[in-house]
Amino acid sequence: MEAPVEARGRLLSKAQLEEHLYCFDDLIERNMIELHVSRLRKKLGRDGVATERGHGYRLGKG
Repeated sequence: MEAPVEARGRLLSKAQLEEHLYCFDDLIERNMIELHVSRLRKKLGRDGVATERGHGYRLGKG
């Protein structure tokens, strides 16, 4: 899978992000993706990461 930055503008599911960000033996906390998204929004601005409820996240504008 490509890095989230390379997928700019395309929808990435939570599962795809977890697959890219963590190794198979890493313990993944239930809300880690949401925590990372929150931190990205603080750095990129509120419109930097769009959420499509039930589907995933989109970095930047589509």
